[in-house]
Amino acid sequence: MRRSYLVGLALLLMLAISVFAVACGGGTTTTSAAATETTTADTAPATDTTAAPQTSETTAAISLDTKINVKPRTLGILNESGAASPTLMKGQTAVEMAAKALGWKTIIIDAQSDTQKTLAGFQSLVAQKVDAIITLTVEASWVRPGLAAAKDAGIPSVQATGGTEKSPLWTGQYEEDESEMGRVIGDYIARTYPNAKIAVMTASGGAAGRTRFESFKKALAGANTGATVVATAEQSMTDPVNTTIKGLGDILRANPDINIVYGIYDMSTPGSLAAIKNERSSAKFFSYYTSPYMVEQLMADTALEGVMDVELPKTAVIGVDQLLGLLEKNTPVDPDAIKNQGGLKYEVVARSEVAEKLPVPAEGLFPNSELVLKYITKWAQEYGTK
Repeated sequence: MRRSYLVGLALLLMLAISVFAVACGGGTTTTSAAATETTTADTAPATDTTAAPQTSETTAAISLDTKINVKPRTLGILNESGAASPTLMKGQTAVEMAAKALGWKTIIIDAQSDTQKTLAGFQSLVAQKVDAIITLTVEASWVRPGLAAAKDAGIPSVQATGGTEKSPLWTGQYEEDESEMGRVIGDYIARTYPNAKIAVMTASGGAAGRTRFESFKKALAGANTGATVVATAEQSMTDPVNTTIKGLGDILRANPDINIVYGIYDMSTPGSLAAIKNERSSAKFFSYYTSPYMVEQLMADTALEGVMDVELPKTAVIGVDQLLGLLEKNTPVDPDAIKNQGGLKYEVVARSEVAEKLPVPAEGLFPNSELVLKYITKWAQEYGTK
């Protein structure tokens, strides 16, 4: 009897110590992501250092509502395409979720794919004396005067999400690998549809589109299955729907044997699907990202046959992470932060795989909640919680 009493007392003592550890912010967690179809040597090291192994105590202690013990600041977010790009909106949402955990105020500007509005928006953030700026798919050449003004004012600036020309004007650049974006989807199409006759909706205004297209063509040639690009049409970044409907419609009428259409940017999807339907073509359409809109089209009776996705929001949250270290600890940003924090995953999701790969369709292949929770856990370890 006395022995049972002592054992019970010991268990209660151990439980009290465990609860105390949780209250003090001890422990860590990690999250899982979809299986990787392909990674590149410069983006995927053997380990991911964003968080240590998970414990049950931390799972209970850390959540999306956790507040990190850092100074309140104001973060400017400049979104190049805004609402016109569901994918960039997903990246923006991830930044907002991260900023909320840090207690940072956000000022958001939608540049509406207009380079003049992009520069004006950047300069506006500098004039409002924000503590830092993060841009989503903005070329340094578009905002050069703003970057100079930000540097003079001591405001760090980070470019994230879509790939842009490398520039020393940024404090840091954390972006998807556009060569890999073109290669993965090109290889998939070539091997899945041998001898495919392909039409491509291009957009040469940014480095990302040009790089994707060149890598796509190299992937077709390397696969050596007979898949070839038959025709291309340029979409306007400011009016992607109407320019795509017209450009692709002209191509399909002139080349009725085309059986694959590839959209360099996901913004070409509504126009491409409309053109394929208007022309009563049997062509299958491929583009990028498992945004809610794209998943809806995959699940509906449309020509969208598959998309290639990447952990794009992770680039933006890494940008926030680097800005946090710089502002709180004066730690220089790490130009290799993507590689050193686990790299990015790239994967194709075909129409037939939606149920298997997207158990919660609205969250897409790489849910923001899992991503941001991982970084909140990392920050809780480094800075503590409120």
